[in-house]
Amino acid sequence: MVIGIDVSRANTLQRTGVERYTWQFIQALKTVASSASVVLYSPNSAIPEWGAFPTTWRWKILKIPGDRFWTQLRLSAELFVNPPDVFFAPSSGLPLWTPAHVIATVHDVAFLTSPELYSRRECILQQWYLERIIGRANTIIVPTLATKQSLLQFYPQCARNVVMVPHGASPAPHTVVSAKIPNTILFVGRVEKKKNIPALVDAVESLAHHQHHSSVVLHIVGAPGYGFSEIEPFLKKCAEHIHWHGWLPEHELHTLRQTSAITAIPSLEEGFGFPILDAWQTGSIAVITPCPALIEVGGEAVVKSTAWDSQSLANALTTALDSTGTHSQWQQRGKEALKRFNWNNCAQTTFKILSGTYVYNQ
Repeated sequence: MVIGIDVSRANTLQRTGVERYTWQFIQALKTVASSASVVLYSPNSAIPEWGAFPTTWRWKILKIPGDRFWTQLRLSAELFVNPPDVFFAPSSGLPLWTPAHVIATVHDVAFLTSPELYSRRECILQQWYLERIIGRANTIIVPTLATKQSLLQFYPQCARNVVMVPHGASPAPHTVVSAKIPNTILFVGRVEKKKNIPALVDAVESLAHHQHHSSVVLHIVGAPGYGFSEIEPFLKKCAEHIHWHGWLPEHELHTLRQTSAITAIPSLEEGFGFPILDAWQTGSIAVITPCPALIEVGGEAVVKSTAWDSQSLANALTTALDSTGTHSQWQQRGKEALKRFNWNNCAQTTFKILSGTYVYNQ
């Protein structure tokens, strides 16, 4: 059996959620499927950070003039001429032509539940991508029960084909652990509309007016996304307390994770919530909004805001910042919660699905 996997989006150092999932899944799959026949498709050669692949694996470079329509044209042509036995699309997009057996991951359906958070063009594209997956995929993988429920709300006909496979916690860089800096808050993610950054900035600004938290600092790490022009003025407010770093290399970001007392995830919509796991790994307290996926992932090891507005966020951040006496208890909760998220388990379950040995619930 030959398994073909589209890794084009993960072949970069600047990885956000979808790319990060694909990257870590492939790294874990190297061990789980070390003797399997796997073909990895990309328009470019593998970046050195991938490391070595098993001898039965191949990295196949599929060139195309320009950068547009690689998935729909060049990958389709390759799958037509040299079809694998099963094709896996971990990034939510299928080529125009696919072999008979297809597996795809749907990370979220926020464009359906909250279309106002996306451009009209993006909603149309995402709808087209998703409906092709609904029509073609033998199995659809989702990272949370919340994503599964949202998907079935719009497409109940695919209930038997959807399997929840949780993501894992990424290995932390081997660096010296730094002390937490009081009143330091970290946000990591694309600076876009659905991340609710204006409310977070307003919450931090209100905290700065209180004597006990007058030294509060919010570090925002992430590249611009949809709606950035509306968010940018907030990034320039209160320069003493708000620092936007743009995208940072992993080693620099890890230092911020280690020194930040709080990790804020104020999202309006999410499919999973990697920053929660990152906070637990580095001993920070995670503060989340009532987003269903975040609540599912965070459980009782996070501080929950009661709503998405700035005042509710400020209240939750205050609770977390004032918990210095119980910080070690939060760290222990996070350490225990991390045991639920393992890339090896993710790779094993996914490989069973790809190889046809997974037992589906009837």
